[in-house]
Amino acid sequence: MTFTPRKYKDIFDEMRAMSQVVTDFEVGSVARTMYESFSYEMALLYEKMNMVYLSAYVDTAKGNQLDQVVAVLGIVRSQPDFAEGTVSFRREGGGQEIVIPIGTLVATEESSTGEKTVYETVKAASLGASRTNVDVAVRAVSRGEAQEAAADEVVVMPRPVPGIKFVNNDAPIRLVGKRRETDEQLRERAKNTLISSGKATILSIENALLSLSGVRDARVRENFYAPRALVKITNKVTLKATIPRGAILSVLFGGKDHYFKTLDPISFKPSDIIGTGKEVKVEALVEGQAGEINLSPPLPMQWQDGAMVSKFDASILTPAKLEDFGLIEVYVDAPRLEEGTPTEIAIERQRIEAEIEKVRAAGIFSILKPAGKVVTNGIFRIDLSASLTLSPEERREFEERVEDEIEDFLIALRMGKPLLYGKLVKAILSLENIENLNDFRGSASRKVLQEELLFPFTFSDPEKFIEVEAFERIQARHIGVASEDKELKVHIAYQSLNLSSVEIAAVADQLNNLFGGKDLGETIKQSEIETAILAGLGGPSIEANSLVLRPESWFPGPAEDPRALIQDLTGPVDKEVVVTYVEQLVPGTVFGYADRIQITGAIKLILPLNILADEKVEVRDAVATAVAAYLDQLGPEADIVFADLVEAAQTVSLVLAAEVDSDDFRAILNGNVQPNVIDNE
Repeated sequence: MTFTPRKYKDIFDEMRAMSQVVTDFEVGSVARTMYESFSYEMALLYEKMNMVYLSAYVDTAKGNQLDQVVAVLGIVRSQPDFAEGTVSFRREGGGQEIVIPIGTLVATEESSTGEKTVYETVKAASLGASRTNVDVAVRAVSRGEAQEAAADEVVVMPRPVPGIKFVNNDAPIRLVGKRRETDEQLRERAKNTLISSGKATILSIENALLSLSGVRDARVRENFYAPRALVKITNKVTLKATIPRGAILSVLFGGKDHYFKTLDPISFKPSDIIGTGKEVKVEALVEGQAGEINLSPPLPMQWQDGAMVSKFDASILTPAKLEDFGLIEVYVDAPRLEEGTPTEIAIERQRIEAEIEKVRAAGIFSILKPAGKVVTNGIFRIDLSASLTLSPEERREFEERVEDEIEDFLIALRMGKPLLYGKLVKAILSLENIENLNDFRGSASRKVLQEELLFPFTFSDPEKFIEVEAFERIQARHIGVASEDKELKVHIAYQSLNLSSVEIAAVADQLNNLFGGKDLGETIKQSEIETAILAGLGGPSIEANSLVLRPESWFPGPAEDPRALIQDLTGPVDKEVVVTYVEQLVPGTVFGYADRIQITGAIKLILPLNILADEKVEVRDAVATAVAAYLDQLGPEADIVFADLVEAAQTVSLVLAAEVDSDDFRAILNGNVQPNVIDNE
């Protein structure tokens, strides 16, 4: 039996039709006013009764009512994880060691409503006598997205640590784990509960993993339904092309054609010579033993896409056989499964595998894998409200908030869910003071057989989405938002013997002319810069391998981001500075020098006693990277400060302290040690 609520108009019309005596129903009349009042109250009562009726069913109940419905099955809505980040504890002066215990509280300032967000350190840290600051991981005391904090907002210590002057979070504190389970997700899990209650099913494994904290999504794949084989694809011509996964090939065997589809994309570059072969797995379109082929490889294969025939040859290398009986792949989207120290990752893997063991079928072997990543980089151009007046610093802060919103939107996408342009645009335009989204351009990449395949995308693409496979998810790596044209400074250093001040000034003029002739978004090649420098020198040459270009982005990005690097285009000789469509090239610091000093030395690291051998190697490499980054950011004629070297090394996780001895360092010029360059102080 269903309940159908009655509408206000239907109730009023029925009451009026039943009235035999009262006939004055003009607007404003006493009778009409009374009838309308009764009709409104009855319609309101019907709606309340309907809400009660709907709250009893899993498909229609919402919020707290849905929680009560699924509680009958023993199901509780999954709560969000904790926001996590890093804060820096700093002191001024002092020469004693300061211990920051686990559970130390830090917080944001009180808002206008009197609320503040509180965090606690999740690890103990030590601030050595020679250190001025230490970074410590923190976690919100309460769960949920509301506990996130922007950079430079965590500045309060409710219970001050003796000797610590102040605290600050240089980077935002974000919720990167599981978010609060939505009504739709809870309904889906509730419906699957009875099916999965018997264990030994795909749904039982997925449901069990979804109940774990820190697990955002889980998918199980069985690979033993369709026969598989290995195929070799060879290029006939030199070209840049990507053969998408799902490309159809056929092989003639036993008097009939057998059809297969590729399981991974394959990419060819212009540098691949003709005849370059690349292997890829294929799967038969016919499942079971009917799709098996016991052939004697290799045999030639035919493309079903005619455009491929003139570009690529294909041959099948192995018989097509059913394989992986009793083997399943479990893809889990959990941040701690890939991020952290080797020990932390191993603990997380053991926790997830233990849950799988509880519900998997006997005789089934599972392989735990992190969710596949489609890594997304993008630059978004927005228009702000004309009434908004911002300083350059305020404008950049506004753009950073939009970047955070875009990243949150991408984080919320689950495995197998494509990035739909329409929904992304809607999310951006819903933000206050944004008038329009003019454009966005970027790239998505996925790793296949240790090769990074790059797929560019633009706002004007005919297909308004970025597709992902069932076991992949969108991951934001580098998102930039610009509300105006941005400057991209390129710092330049070069070595030339016997430089004069006149030549240095002439080089600067040549470079200013070169950069001034570049349009918005136009790139610049290393050979162009080298030509301009040589024209300014007028005779002397540049020393081999001394020309260094360092772009300074208007927004920070990870070191691996291609936007912030010099990219090889035509080989090792000519390189190009990558410029996005919102950037205008301008020359930064131009540093010409005649001599180069080499610095050798050592840094002593103090590490935890229980550190593993693999972790030691990782820490050593991370310290080398941190020190190199410190040296790279030094300006022309800037000194190397030992205290800064120590601080750079101590920013690496697991480094308890770092020490340097000036006697271990040497400055070498033209093969000779320079005695007066190293300052013992």
